[in-house]
Amino acid sequence: MKRLTVMIIPVLFLFLISCDLFDPEGNNVPEWYPSTWTYSESEMSEFSSRYSVFVNSYNVSDARIDIDTLGAHLFDFFYRNVTQLCTFNTGVEQELEFDTELKSFFNQWWRIFSAEQFEIDSSHISISSRNGDVSGRFYPKNNYNYPLNDPLWDLGQLRAKVDSNGYLFDLWSTLIPQLPIPDEPIIDINEAKYIIDGYTFTLNAWPQIIEHTLSLDDIESSEMVVYIENNSQNRFGYIKYRLVWRFRVQDGYICVDAITGENLEFHQTTIYM
Repeated sequence: MKRLTVMIIPVLFLFLISCDLFDPEGNNVPEWYPSTWTYSESEMSEFSSRYSVFVNSYNVSDARIDIDTLGAHLFDFFYRNVTQLCTFNTGVEQELEFDTELKSFFNQWWRIFSAEQFEIDSSHISISSRNGDVSGRFYPKNNYNYPLNDPLWDLGQLRAKVDSNGYLFDLWSTLIPQLPIPDEPIIDINEAKYIIDGYTFTLNAWPQIIEHTLSLDDIESSEMVVYIENNSQNRFGYIKYRLVWRFRVQDGYICVDAITGENLEFHQTTIYM
């Protein structure tokens, strides 16, 4: 019996290695993963210095301003007649002139809107039928090799308004830096599926609360995405950046960290009324 046991152990060891089910070195998770952004005095000092230049340039020392201390940049700014960015009398369409001038303005003053330099990828411009104000939302370019879990919100947005005469008066930013993530997963898609097979979660199907145990047949689609956990917009918060497998299921999705194998739980997207 002892001889048989001794023979089985090395055979089993070789089988596990050949099937990639056993890794004698363990998963090589980078020490820095997940990348985490936290409050920084030096980043706030850098913002304050640049904002002082901005204030002096436009003489707006008494502007109403809120600061995102976690992101170390301006959050909300309001001051009438900061500067005339648009003329609206050059024969160029208002939306096009506004879009061009604001992108140039953001490029010049990028540090008061973000802790790192950014490129605007797209924008949405509208004109008020009531007073002629022109407003816009501007979305930063995704520099990752993978899509974002929530493309409209994950990297934040810029917003701006000018009045009917082209004078800037409102600015707003929720931009965040794009910290590094690994280029490739450690956990493959089959391992990720195995991790969530049998996972029990709660679905708020008002007026009912339903407990559901996942089977692999429940998975409708899968995709690798960048998952950004933005805890808050204050100095006590944090932002974490992960590479994940996202599995679409009925009424929501489940994410598995593609580096650590951590189940990031069910996220409901359907709202029952």
